[in-house]
Amino acid sequence: MEVDIETMESLINFDIMLTLAKKFIQKKSLFNPSIFRRKKRGQRKLPL
Repeated sequence: MEVDIETMESLINFDIMLTLAKKFIQKKSLFNPSIFRRKKRGQRKLPL
């Protein structure tokens, strides 16, 4: 399978963004963990 350079770059950038977002969310969740918890079945949705 041949992948062009632009696709590779965007994939790498996306991966970096994901990693940063995860770190950011982990830091935030120390202060406010309830917002970032995964919703369990039967749990009400948080108001937006």
